[in-house]
Order: sequence, then C-alpha cells, then structure tokens
Amino acid sequence: MPILGLIVPSIIWQVKKKELPKIDIHGKMVMNWIVSQIISIPILIILIPYLWIISIFLLIIIAATRVIFPIISGIKAGNGEIGRYPFSIRFLK
Repeated sequence: MPILGLIVPSIIWQVKKKELPKIDIHGKMVMNWIVSQIISIPILIILIPYLWIISIFLLIIIAATRVIFPIISGIKAGNGEIGRYPFSIRFLK
C-alpha cells in the first residue's frame, strides 16, 4: 500500500488546490516529504551492507516519522497552521 501514500495525497491536492488556497501549500509540503522518502529509503537499503548500523537506524527513524509527522501536520492544519515536514527536500516551492 505504500504507493497509495503517493497517489492519494497528490489526487486530493490536485483536485482541491484551486478551491482552497491553503491546500496548495499543504500539498506541496506533503509531496516534497513523500518524494524525499522515495529517494532516501532505497539509498539507505543499498547502504546497509556498508553502513549497516547507521542505515538501519535511519530506516527505523523514517518508519517512525511516516506515522508521527502526518499526525502532527494534520493537527496543525486543523488549527489553520502550516505543518512543515522536517528532513524533506524542497522540490516544489
């Protein structure tokens, strides 16, 4: 189901961004974070034989952030704030 984590937010973002201006900002944040994970996870998996302690530790951190960051950002969005995702590369500005 990981591909749904990319498809569903991008569809919601594309459909609703003209109706609700803040959705555009949140959508860009989410997409940047998802693309950053799509890039970093395979790199860390490739590096496991060479830097196994660091790679496994970072993969565990990424797994935890996949649960924690959306919850925090959802709460902030509900309060009208912009929830920034740490550790994401800004592809979309």
